[in-house]
Amino acid sequence: MYGEVSFVISLGLILILILTHFDFKSKLFNFENQLKTNEKTFKNKIDKMRGKVQGNYKKFVGPIDCSGEWKCNDKCIKTFIVDTYPRYGGNACPTGSDSVPVSGLGSEECVPGTNCPEDIDCVWDWTDCRSNCLRDIDIITQSSGDGTPCPINRIKAEEEEIMPSCLDDIGGGKQQCVPSDCEGHWGSCGIGCEQTYQITQESIYGSDCEFQRGETKHCTGGECIINNKDCEWHWSPCTTNCQRQDIYDIHSRNYRKIIIDSLPEGNGSSCPFSLKNTEWDSRNPPPNCCQ
Repeated sequence: MYGEVSFVISLGLILILILTHFDFKSKLFNFENQLKTNEKTFKNKIDKMRGKVQGNYKKFVGPIDCSGEWKCNDKCIKTFIVDTYPRYGGNACPTGSDSVPVSGLGSEECVPGTNCPEDIDCVWDWTDCRSNCLRDIDIITQSSGDGTPCPINRIKAEEEEIMPSCLDDIGGGKQQCVPSDCEGHWGSCGIGCEQTYQITQESIYGSDCEFQRGETKHCTGGECIINNKDCEWHWSPCTTNCQRQDIYDIHSRNYRKIIIDSLPEGNGSSCPFSLKNTEWDSRNPPPNCCQ
């Protein structure tokens, strides 16, 4: 009796929790939608107020023209520097060299060394050799104006001047260059029965490696398939319509095709690929078909 009453009470509580849960989710969903609607309405009101303020400001203050001044930049090119951008229908800022005033303020010519940087070419040299027997770029004077710019890396520098050999300084006490021979080894033998030569240390004024980086050769160890296996194949069966086979049988003048059962492995004999080779045909004549 008490067990049945307890079960009914528990079931009622579960139903109440379920209904309360779904009612809460519904209220939360409605609340979120209301927030989104209020946010959109509030934004529209702000935009309208901003439009009214700007309209009134334009009415009482009037258009605001662009203001600034013409200056010579670091390349000695006359450029208009904007202080105030135009608003409310004011005059736009000048653009391009055609807008430069011909007289008065801003019409002054750009003179290197006076109102813009002087045209100075970059002056640079190679540093002493480092431990890897390479040199860096030593910038002595930075370029300015329309002067020749400095090289941005060693490759660009060598286009202007070949880097002197570091062998000339060995033992001279000017650098720490240490010549070394090339070091490399053959990689592991792969599934394709090939191994690749890998270089771990490039030659630095020393002897070169015996093989080139990435060079390959045949191998028989590691994951390579050591056992040789010939290709296994057989002729396709004859059909009632001889003209629907894939390969022409030159002996019986019928069409047959070759079925490959398994591909060769290692140094096994290759699979036949064409009946146009008469030498192969003479050694492997297909059986007569469709006679």
